[in-house]
Amino acid sequence: MPDSHTDSNAFVASFTVPPTGSGPLDGLTFAVKDVIDVAGWTTGCGNPTWRDTHPPAVVHAVCVEQLLGAGARCLGKTVSDELAFSLLGRNHFEGTPLNPRAPERVPGGSSSGSASAVACGQVDVALGTDTGGSVRVPASNCGLFGFRPSHGVVSVAGVNPLAPSFDTVGLFAPTADLLARVATVLLADDVAPPREPSAIYVVREAFALADPEVAQALSKPLQGLRQRFGDRVQEIALAELAGDGAMASFSAWCDTYCVLQWAEIRSCLGGWFDATSPGLGP
Repeated sequence: MPDSHTDSNAFVASFTVPPTGSGPLDGLTFAVKDVIDVAGWTTGCGNPTWRDTHPPAVVHAVCVEQLLGAGARCLGKTVSDELAFSLLGRNHFEGTPLNPRAPERVPGGSSSGSASAVACGQVDVALGTDTGGSVRVPASNCGLFGFRPSHGVVSVAGVNPLAPSFDTVGLFAPTADLLARVATVLLADDVAPPREPSAIYVVREAFALADPEVAQALSKPLQGLRQRFGDRVQEIALAELAGDGAMASFSAWCDTYCVLQWAEIRSCLGGWFDATSPGLGP
């Protein structure tokens, strides 16, 4: 594992913000994706023009406040794909964070630095954002547990918006138990009692579109689910799952998502682009 924050290239800034309270996260450390505000530091969004045209944050994002208030200590801000675009994890200006599970491969993005910092053991957990996979992809690439909450249940106050209808604050952790412990703080709710699922759906169209290697890699966990839950694991078509009157094809869902996402990206970032003509990576 890397000996320092520099070795992993996961961090854009290393500093310490002490906890503001005591609670279930006492003794834990965390890092913050550089699209999330930490008071006193400029949120750079992975782009030097953005960093140069915005002032330092005056207050912490709510999600940062929550972790500090529960006893965790912040150790810095992490690399993001430029303006939170891309799922690769490479930043033209800030480099590519290390994927310690596969050093010759990308960590995945856009929350690449947060995933790398946790996978390299430099922090216990890290905050990221997920609009279209930006926590789930790097978590998968780096062998971590990643959590994208349902939309609207974790505050995005203090998070730079990309496409607000889809933006969420997500979380990386090395174990499921630690992820659940920290997620409970972000969700601001008591731990729900364990309960058994009534059904687990395997969407046929998703597996039909997957590359053969991906489908093969998923066969073992699917087998484990079937052994654990029996006939509650059900193969189902998207049309059945979505219900009558809903769009029944992946392509229709994808087209709708893309139109809405790009309209919101233009609304959030277009004025800044027009005013600054920023330098961008290739």
